[in-house]
Amino acid sequence: MTDSEHAPSTGEEPRPKRAGHGGRHRRGRRELPGWVFPSAAALALGLLVGVTVGDRSADASAGRAVLPPVVTEEPAARDDPPVAPSLPQAPAAQPVHQTETATALAHVEPVQLDIPSIGVSSPLVSLGLNKDKTLEVPVDFSKPGWFTKGSYPGDPQGPPAIIAGHVDDYTGPAAFARLGELKEGDLIAVVRADSSVAAFRVTGAQRFAKDEFPAQQVYGAVPASELVLITCTGGFDEQARSYTENLVVRARLDLDRSRELSANRAAVGVGAPDSDLPNV
Repeated sequence: MTDSEHAPSTGEEPRPKRAGHGGRHRRGRRELPGWVFPSAAALALGLLVGVTVGDRSADASAGRAVLPPVVTEEPAARDDPPVAPSLPQAPAAQPVHQTETATALAHVEPVQLDIPSIGVSSPLVSLGLNKDKTLEVPVDFSKPGWFTKGSYPGDPQGPPAIIAGHVDDYTGPAAFARLGELKEGDLIAVVRADSSVAAFRVTGAQRFAKDEFPAQQVYGAVPASELVLITCTGGFDEQARSYTENLVVRARLDLDRSRELSANRAAVGVGAPDSDLPNV
């Protein structure tokens, strides 16, 4: 799948690895629409992304959590459920809140991702870290993955929850092929193990060259409950067999919509894996 080499680390913010991609590439990637917002951060994925995210298992007293670098590489067997390659160190994860608050949801595992505006409706796979502290990538190109050692979608302020996915494979579009089409305000719904829904609204997106990935900006703590989606973008470097950029889409929790969708699912008895969410 991918051949990648690590980019040098600088201080506490290692840069994402340059993702590689063997074989023939189907075609260059589309440009990100003009709604890209400078306040948002972007990550680097090859066919998928290898990302480094705050690890909640890190020593909280240290004040920082280790983030693995972003890299796209051959999917490896997973020991723990993780995402992509390693990134820089990021602020320590905030304490987990087990009950719903005025600004966050209860701590529940996500099982499915629905993005109606771009036709995404897929179970989530678990992503962890590789031995080199880089984020794992989904083995199945059709399914996005949630970084299990980081925040849960709906957690309060702190590092954002991270979901990564491939943009394509050797045969055609993959899970996040249309991620660059998202617009501000679009709905992103994460169905959780208890069948509740964490609904987010897109706030912006940004692209970064893979060798200039601002890990701290992407993975650092934020004052509200946020979700970050990551995939590859930019041109395709035939010599390096890798995409040149990463696309990061950032979204913020919409608590009212979360409660509404959760209530609707509960009323009709919809199971967690079978959501049918409206594009509103």
